[in-house]
Amino acid sequence: MKIIKSNSSARNIVTSFAKCTIAALFTLIINHKLLVTSALAVDIGAEYNSPVKNITDMGGLVSTVAGNLYLIAGVIVFILFLWGGFEYIRGAGSDDRDAIGRGKKIIFSAITGFLIIFVSYWIILLIEMLTNVKIF
Repeated sequence: MKIIKSNSSARNIVTSFAKCTIAALFTLIINHKLLVTSALAVDIGAEYNSPVKNITDMGGLVSTVAGNLYLIAGVIVFILFLWGGFEYIRGAGSDDRDAIGRGKKIIFSAITGFLIIFVSYWIILLIEMLTNVKIF
């Protein structure tokens, strides 16, 4: 039997051509998706009800920023509740007192964070009532 060796230079040419073709296609796709033409320009505030159009005064700024921060903080508190509950249950199932303590600490921290968020919301409402600036 005769072993046929492949021509490494031909293989390198094919590999190089394939890499160039893939790079060119990738570049075309990225340019098509990321570059915006003037025909596709849209007034985002009018079309998509952007919250940026509401920022005309200090109340609008605080409302936009605080609303988004409350949303993010709520998601974080929810994740902490789930994580703390998981740690607590895992520790109770394996009789690991350290895991139970970590779970309790995480749940307590989540409750404390929720109370801070709740109090800050009421403080903003109090400032709204005292200054007559519409925030929420």
